[in-house]
Amino acid sequence: MKLRIINKLKYNYSYLAVIGFAILYLLFLSHNPTSDSVSYAYSSLHGEELLRPHHLLYCWICRVIYSVFAFTNIEPITIFQTFNAILAAGTLLVLRRIIKRVNRDERFLFSAIVFCGSCFGFMRFATDNETYILPLFFSMLSIYYLQTFLLENTFARLLKMSLSIVIACLCHQLSILAYLSLFIGLLLNKRRKYVLYFILFSLIIPIVYSVACWLVTNQLTLNGLFSFVLHDYVQGYAQSPDVKQVLILSVVSLVRTFIQLHGNVLELIKCFQVSMILFFVLFLPFLILGIVNLFKNQKNDISLFSNKRFVIILWIMLVLSFVFAALSNGNAEFMIIIPFILIMLYAYYFTNYKAMLFIGLALILWNTTFALYPQRFIKLNCNEEVVSLMKTHKNATFILIDKPAAENLYMYKYGSKDLPLVISSHKYNKSKVLSEKVITDVIGAKTPLSRSSILNTSDLDFKEYKKDSILLKFESLGLKRELHLLQLR
Repeated sequence: MKLRIINKLKYNYSYLAVIGFAILYLLFLSHNPTSDSVSYAYSSLHGEELLRPHHLLYCWICRVIYSVFAFTNIEPITIFQTFNAILAAGTLLVLRRIIKRVNRDERFLFSAIVFCGSCFGFMRFATDNETYILPLFFSMLSIYYLQTFLLENTFARLLKMSLSIVIACLCHQLSILAYLSLFIGLLLNKRRKYVLYFILFSLIIPIVYSVACWLVTNQLTLNGLFSFVLHDYVQGYAQSPDVKQVLILSVVSLVRTFIQLHGNVLELIKCFQVSMILFFVLFLPFLILGIVNLFKNQKNDISLFSNKRFVIILWIMLVLSFVFAALSNGNAEFMIIIPFILIMLYAYYFTNYKAMLFIGLALILWNTTFALYPQRFIKLNCNEEVVSLMKTHKNATFILIDKPAAENLYMYKYGSKDLPLVISSHKYNKSKVLSEKVITDVIGAKTPLSRSSILNTSDLDFKEYKKDSILLKFESLGLKRELHLLQLR
């Protein structure tokens, strides 16, 4: 048995890349979870807001997982992060199956996995409790079953494809882009009955949403259902396109899908100057070799009709994904599938594995150093301390730069009971301050360059208050926070 496994890995060593990334993600689970990550953990842990329209089933699935592993006494958010890390490895396995139908060379398969697994947009969600890995996994499954369906039209393959994309859409509405691409692909098929079957299976989505709408709102009308489905847009959580942000942030976010770009990068270089010399000695040769081999590529002719159709569908999916992310003001989260689509297209057009391998190795070095390592081992915020102050100063008004992070962490740790009034410094209104005591981190704040710092600026003064004391000082990698206690004059 042991010998059989060794022989299998010897001739299928691309599996080792998947195992390696699984270990990497599990070793670097984030100790600085995003505010959304903590919010989802709160919902899954306390059973509140389980059915969120934008990603309907994610929190509910996490709650089921937590109920299974609660006996371990592992921190709940760590359980959810582990779930995403394992699913991320599963996504790379699906990618391997798709690529293998085009190129069976183990070197090519290994390199494709190394490239996609090392992209920042994938790594960041594989190590945190975000909602994007689960729908990506099922979207990739649906793409794989479409690929097999185009080779031989069978009802079983259509069923698997349909159910996979349905689950993906129910886990996150972003998957509707993949759904539309698959639907267009089926329309190119001469047998219209398969389009009808696909539509019939797709009815699961509105049925599940209708049940969820009734459970959440206790009513079910057509207008109510539309308002529930489009909740984030109706409530204004999803911002309308801004031309300047679309043009600038779309390009930045596309680059960040592959490689971490953040103000923290410069701070890390300053802090670890000697180590960074060794880092760049390793990083630059891999990057240069990757770029050189990229220009050595010779394009293949795609002869099979089924392959031509599959490539067309991938291009449609790529364009839809980028355009939607761009119109969402360059939302990098919505670009998570782009590296996978590009590598699938690359497999059809080229056979040179070296470009993927060397660029992938460069990305592993960069993103592990500047993303995974600091997220795991460096304290990048003082949210825990702020929440402790919120617990002991329940009658104060908190005016904070990152209101969601503090509120979500408080509710995750203590529930929503006795949550003090918290106001975002970006939406400050004096009339909302209900107490004579204010605690704020606006005064003396310094934030490293990031998408958030570009979009959100705060220039407040508190002339009507007198400074009483500084409750907390925090500084890390270009971030500076001072929690000031202010008293009304």
